[in-house]
Amino acid sequence: MSLLYDNVRHLRLAPNWFTQALSCDIVGLDPNEYAIYATLKPNINGIDTNLPKGINSLVATYPDYLWNEQQQKKLRAQLYQILLPIVGANKMIETANSLLRLQRV
Repeated sequence: MSLLYDNVRHLRLAPNWFTQALSCDIVGLDPNEYAIYATLKPNINGIDTNLPKGINSLVATYPDYLWNEQQQKKLRAQLYQILLPIVGANKMIETANSLLRLQRV
């Protein structure tokens, strides 16, 4: 067997966190941006990495959104504006809720 085959086989057997960390490096995203990317990817074909970076920057402007209702309302409204043309009205609320539930590092 080739060395490449062995490496690929071991990569498939690696823990999920390892493959996510490797994906972060390949895509060029930090862990928060990658979590956003992974959340959006099932709903968006050909996602541009600038979208998760922009959403991450937006979320960072509301550091207390988890316990501050005003910040959460403002953040949610801005997420809806971003998501509506991308995922459509049917998936906008569900996608925003998924993004708001992400654990940030």
